[in-house]
Amino acid sequence: MNVEKLKITALKHEKREDWRKAIDLYLKVIESFESGATIAQDLSVYNRVGDLYMKVKNTTSAVQSYERAVDLYAEQGMTNQAIALCGKVLRVNPGRVQTYLKLARLHAEKNVVVDARKNLLEYLERMNALGESRRRPGGGKGVRRPVRPQRGHPRHVERPPSGHVA
Repeated sequence: MNVEKLKITALKHEKREDWRKAIDLYLKVIESFESGATIAQDLSVYNRVGDLYMKVKNTTSAVQSYERAVDLYAEQGMTNQAIALCGKVLRVNPGRVQTYLKLARLHAEKNVVVDARKNLLEYLERMNALGESRRRPGGGKGVRRPVRPQRGHPRHVERPPSGHVA
């Protein structure tokens, strides 16, 4: 079956609210794109598949489909569409840290410095928070003890034994 017929059939299944069948057909369309069997890619299909995954409550697959579309739109210089889909990813999964970095890069490409900076700072703050919780025992809970310099270290201070009066 050719790509256009697959898309028409998938749309019919959508109208019947047979989401899973529509997803399967659209995935065949995407497979045709990615295998090189179809020359012209219709990138909106990736967005459509993401939306359908949301209807069947599969947010993980929806985000993957949206992110694939972001990458493809960006590769083709369609920055506005890529930015819009990044927004969709973050509405579905605000904890998707890498998306903030993608947004920063996309806004920088468009020379929108304020948004590029905002998203880069958001990315850095979230990565820092993740790094802190991974580094600390107990997932970031509790207080870290400072390490005392060893004898011979330039910052080492000799302390008198406890109970000693000077």
